[in-house]
Amino acid sequence: MLPIQFNRTTLDQLSVYQTRVSTRPPRAAPSDSGRKDAVKNRLASVLDRDRSGWGRSVVRMEFAGSSVYEGEWVAGRAEGEGKQVYGGGDWYEGRWRAGLPDGRGRLWYMGGGFFEGMWMGGKPNGPGVLDLGEVGGARVDGRWREGNLEDEWGKV
Repeated sequence: MLPIQFNRTTLDQLSVYQTRVSTRPPRAAPSDSGRKDAVKNRLASVLDRDRSGWGRSVVRMEFAGSSVYEGEWVAGRAEGEGKQVYGGGDWYEGRWRAGLPDGRGRLWYMGGGFFEGMWMGGKPNGPGVLDLGEVGGARVDGRWREGNLEDEWGKV
């Protein structure tokens, strides 16, 4: 299990808030009925937005606990591409949905190493690589579910 958990943040936890930079209102999110359908719907939604040039607000937020988020922002939370640096020095860069890492992304650990792969609801879910080689650890390729290694493909 990874040593970091993601939580939803609200505007009342902010110490500094810079204004929005972008354009159109957000579209309604697709329903997440089945697992495969949810993934297909999200992918189609992202592709539709990319094709239509649909914009999102881009913000820089400094949170009271010393973390900083820079990226796309919709309806009071991270949505789209963004990067968050946490108070302890770890940082995540990639896709966000409903304020949590969701989609392809990479989490770098302050002490060395990283996890890169697919995320869902703030946890590694799907194919990914945990590489702790910088700190004398192993590199593990595999499939993750709810933040836990489910099926290991290779260990170096």
